[in-house]
Amino acid sequence: MVKKRVPQSSTQQIEVFSKKRKKEESVPETTQTGDRPSAIQESLEAAGVTVGRKTQRDRLLGLLSRHVIKKMPRMSGRLVPDITRKRSDKNTPFEEIPDVEIPSQPSGDGPNFSLFANSDLVEMIRGVGVDAADFDRTNLIKTCKTYSELIVIPDRLQKFIFENSTPSEPKEKSSRDNSQQPAAGPSVPSVQSLKTTRSNKTRVRLTKRRSPKPKKYSGKGKLKASESDDYDPSISDSNNSNTSDPDSSQASDEEIISRKTSKPKGTKSSKSNFTSGKEDPGPTSQDESECLNPENPSKNESDKLETGSAEWLLQKIYKLEAHNARTDRRLEAMSERFEMMTDVINKQIGTRSPKTSGTKPRGGETSARIRFHIETMFGQKEHEKNLPDPATETERSTWMCDIEPASINIDQDAPPSQNSPFQPVDPCFPYPNGPGHKDSTPQQLSIIWNMMQAVGVSSFRPDFSEPPQSQPNKWLWDLALKIFIKLVECGEYTGVPLQNDNRDFIKKCLYTHALSLKKRYQNENWEEERRKTTNNEVRRTARLRYLRRLREKIVLTHQALWPLSKIITVACSDDETDYEPTSSTEAQQGPGRPCRVRNLEWRSKELEHICILLDGSKVKNDSSTPGKNKSPKQSGRPNRPRSRGEDRPVTHTSVPPGLPIDCYSKRWLQSLSPLERSELGISSKAILKDLLPIVERL
Repeated sequence: MVKKRVPQSSTQQIEVFSKKRKKEESVPETTQTGDRPSAIQESLEAAGVTVGRKTQRDRLLGLLSRHVIKKMPRMSGRLVPDITRKRSDKNTPFEEIPDVEIPSQPSGDGPNFSLFANSDLVEMIRGVGVDAADFDRTNLIKTCKTYSELIVIPDRLQKFIFENSTPSEPKEKSSRDNSQQPAAGPSVPSVQSLKTTRSNKTRVRLTKRRSPKPKKYSGKGKLKASESDDYDPSISDSNNSNTSDPDSSQASDEEIISRKTSKPKGTKSSKSNFTSGKEDPGPTSQDESECLNPENPSKNESDKLETGSAEWLLQKIYKLEAHNARTDRRLEAMSERFEMMTDVINKQIGTRSPKTSGTKPRGGETSARIRFHIETMFGQKEHEKNLPDPATETERSTWMCDIEPASINIDQDAPPSQNSPFQPVDPCFPYPNGPGHKDSTPQQLSIIWNMMQAVGVSSFRPDFSEPPQSQPNKWLWDLALKIFIKLVECGEYTGVPLQNDNRDFIKKCLYTHALSLKKRYQNENWEEERRKTTNNEVRRTARLRYLRRLREKIVLTHQALWPLSKIITVACSDDETDYEPTSSTEAQQGPGRPCRVRNLEWRSKELEHICILLDGSKVKNDSSTPGKNKSPKQSGRPNRPRSRGEDRPVTHTSVPPGLPIDCYSKRWLQSLSPLERSELGISSKAILKDLLPIVERL
């Protein structure tokens, strides 16, 4: 009987195929290359190539060739020299970074204070509260040991302790073996005391240090060695291998510290390295510097001497003398600079015009009272027009010029005194040749007469042929000022205030009135020739004053020339002319005849050359600056040219004292006697040599 084959449904076929596929996948087949088929298919699908199981090799290669990305050709190594190889972490060096923790005071028996200098010991003892400035070295060390628990050693001296300590050298054998330790000397701490501080002194940890990328160097000099060149792998190896030996670990720690602080010769470090690796000078350098000075004995020698002995006192005296000499030099330099600055400031303030109101102040009541007061002291009547003659020698002999008028005191309530037993004819002029005025009161005349008699003056008679500042004119005018203020205080002169520094204004008004009286006296008594000579002298004085002001202005505008501010005002030479125009028409005709500069015999050639250069600088500035002087309608008299000939007349000005030595002529100084030269007070410091190039560049 034939059985018919019933066709299976599609679902059953799918299940059969899926079972076969699972069986095939469960038993993975390998290719010739050893890769699994599933892995190959996954890589092909990831590349975007879809193939079947029976795809030919050529077809597969053709499909894959479409997805190949061609690489650029490799460039030659000579064209790109800056490309560096990839670094591996295996060859990365290690840097030993010390984590130093230095205690303020080592444990055990304490530090050895004999390693420090005397100045450091005094500083440490002062921190405790004891002044040990006069102690010798033995007492300093003894005091430090006494207060060792309270003394805090500065951080800058901790390194000095460790560098000066000499630990034992590491042995080849283990530290457990019996080994002899070197005995500690008087200045070397014992190894046991160093062992106690080793654990707290330095801890070394290993960290990776990546060397920085090489920077492109631009310049002509040689490349400087970097800090990475100081790396020594033997240090880390020795530290790792000798951790069990305390002596060797101690030596390695100190070697690391010294390696950090020391610098290789011939290389420059940065600012941070300089400040961190700066070493404090030891006591030996200080002692050597002091030994070079024979007048200042070294500290070691002074420590050996007995306190209070003659040699000890002698050395103390030498030190004090040297210290006083240095202080005197500094004070002298400071005082010179202070005087120079004060002089410059005063001159700068004097050049500024004070801020005044729109109305110009006049004398007013004060000037009127002063004119009345002087007329009263003269005692002249109305018909006497000319000024009185100066006092005679007999009258001057009774004057008490040694008494200051400000110290005169009288009784203002005293009745008016009489100089004769009979009644005077005119009560307004009770004293012959004494004070009197038709409008004055008896009380005013009494106060004036009593104050004049207190200093031996019977008649107020100044010499108007001399300046008001000359003696004894100045003393007489000061007496008149004192009497005027006394009358104001007594209420005799009303309308004159004395507060708010009005006394200076009163003195100025009195001086102005004295000058006007002097000019009046010259017009009344002098001849025409004498008045002309006096007017010419006034013009010369005005030209000299103007010349000083111009040179001083140039000096003050340049700070480097400030030392000349006090010299240039007294070093200007006056001049003279054979002809001085007296009318305005003659003054407008031309610049006039040149002025012959008088010769200053005491002035050096260098100082005269500086004065000429300052004048040239003024002319140069005026010619380069446009102004009203360039206008054709020029008003006023132009500056006269100053000529310097061989036959110049000698000046009438006095020799200024206290100038630098190069301001005086050598030939003139040789002609002086030692006494005359000492009276000048010449400064031994020369300054013109440094200032002359600056003036030449103006």
